[in-house]
Amino acid sequence: MRKVPYFHPESGTYTNRRRWVGLFFFTFLIGVPFIVIDGASLFLLDVVNMEFHLFFRVFPFTQFYVLFGLTIAGVAALIYVTLIWGRVWCGWMCPQTIITDFLRVFEKFWLPRKNIKGVKRYLRLIASYATMTGFVFLVALDVVWYFINPYDFLNRLTTGTLSAFAIGSLLVSFIITWLDMVLVRQSFCEYLCPYAKMQGALFSESTTVVAYDEKRGETDCTQCLMCVRVCPAGIDIRDGLQMSCIACAACADACEPIMAKKGKENLVRYWSAEKIPSLIKDKSLIVAVVGLLATIFVIWQVFFKVDLQVNLSRNPFFTGKIIDGQIVNGYTLVLDNLGSDEKRISVSISPSEFKLLPTVNQYNLKGNETVRLPLMVELPVEMTETGFILVVEDEEGDKKEIKQGFFRVK
Repeated sequence: MRKVPYFHPESGTYTNRRRWVGLFFFTFLIGVPFIVIDGASLFLLDVVNMEFHLFFRVFPFTQFYVLFGLTIAGVAALIYVTLIWGRVWCGWMCPQTIITDFLRVFEKFWLPRKNIKGVKRYLRLIASYATMTGFVFLVALDVVWYFINPYDFLNRLTTGTLSAFAIGSLLVSFIITWLDMVLVRQSFCEYLCPYAKMQGALFSESTTVVAYDEKRGETDCTQCLMCVRVCPAGIDIRDGLQMSCIACAACADACEPIMAKKGKENLVRYWSAEKIPSLIKDKSLIVAVVGLLATIFVIWQVFFKVDLQVNLSRNPFFTGKIIDGQIVNGYTLVLDNLGSDEKRISVSISPSEFKLLPTVNQYNLKGNETVRLPLMVELPVEMTETGFILVVEDEEGDKKEIKQGFFRVK
């Protein structure tokens, strides 16, 4: 529990850098749902149409394994960064920290001095919460836009046709975000965040952490408590590494000018047992390999995998019948368009002795559509061929060849 007043650091080496990094990530996270090319978003979990967008490609929810691969790659990257640089994600890039920093700016603007009392103080307090609430509402809107296309959402909002599902999602998102950002804040990092619980198992002697020089502190520390006052988590860095520490280095910025006046080096700094952290060592090598494999899998699925998937199977209810001197077999052709664009499909069969019924010269397969086409393949009784090749080709030249056995009636 904090025992001294809290002061948000005005400036400092790390504070200034964090401000720019936070602004960049905040702008990026807000803007992602709006980045759209040819109707496909950079990233969108479209719950309305049961599909997700990834790097401007559209996938049905049935291809959840692509999202699973992306999740594995993200988790591996987070663990890898933690093994090498500690909780730098928490203090520099986590939305929880970035948004909380924005809210503190609003608080500072409305309540800059303690000597403001009476009605004016209450008005400023109301204005502070109103500003924070408005900002949180925008954040909650953006959260919803990761699941509902923002352009469609705004169009329905202006025309009054917004569904109850969208309104309810926005309300739930706003309540949870408001409670988290306005009331809970950094307590979330200590008591609720699973990543904070996991860090103890990931840290090693080579991990970079924010640390206090205990040996020098016995003689050089002025007991000003500024390192404690600026800590958003309310901890005392002089007590050693703690689970609540988010590695924001605000304490380092607070201590630096105090030590500078004494002509001495900072007592608080980023520290590691290794002066140059090894990027590939022990557990980090395994995590790096897993993350790399998951990343390659996602890249292949998104950029190199052919959209058209084809499967041919026998029809168990129509196999090996003789009709007018022809042996006729029944099959089911499954065409699955994994892309968002419509495809024109043609189907042919070889060798020439086989005949396809009905003839599929052209079939328009819509984006994200799966169809099942019943087909019959016939062959004259006197022919001896025992197999054929079904060729499925789209207008772009992507071709699938399926070898299939032909059931012959004895």
